[in-house]
Amino acid sequence: MYPRKSRPARRGLTVPRQAANLSSVSGLVWKFEGRLAVAVHGASDPSNLEWAGYLRDTLAQPDISRMRVLVVSHGGGPNGQQRKSLMDGLLRPAPTAYLSNKWVARSLINTMSWFNPQLRAFGLGEDSAAFQFLQLTENEQRIARKFRAALEAQVQIPPQEEARSNR
Repeated sequence: MYPRKSRPARRGLTVPRQAANLSSVSGLVWKFEGRLAVAVHGASDPSNLEWAGYLRDTLAQPDISRMRVLVVSHGGGPNGQQRKSLMDGLLRPAPTAYLSNKWVARSLINTMSWFNPQLRAFGLGEDSAAFQFLQLTENEQRIARKFRAALEAQVQIPPQEEARSNR
């Protein structure tokens, strides 16, 4: 994740009204608190409407440059156009931990980390290592675990799904 660029208008970025409060839709759900952002992808990729809501809420955060981002993927993820829309609205990387058991996704993240050292891939069960990478406080770790569990329930991921590997 990158802090937003300081420019008066975001060209080409339009968020439909229907995107408001989309964190209850099943492809992608998210929560923010303080400098912590937690996003959970279900088994399916986010729709453009879901992504627009996530992007809108991310760009509305008061200080994106200080954020610590935890992304948990159970198979879904943004497409190229959606990733580009995020990059167009952001300037510098924020520390981002991407948790997935999909080896293709983790390989892609590891390759991207050569160019962005603020990004790192972890397995679904490697919360502690991800929290250490993000330099989360103990309170932020508790919040991240709580948010992850709640968001996974929203996308109908069983509580022990992370124990199974999809390699």
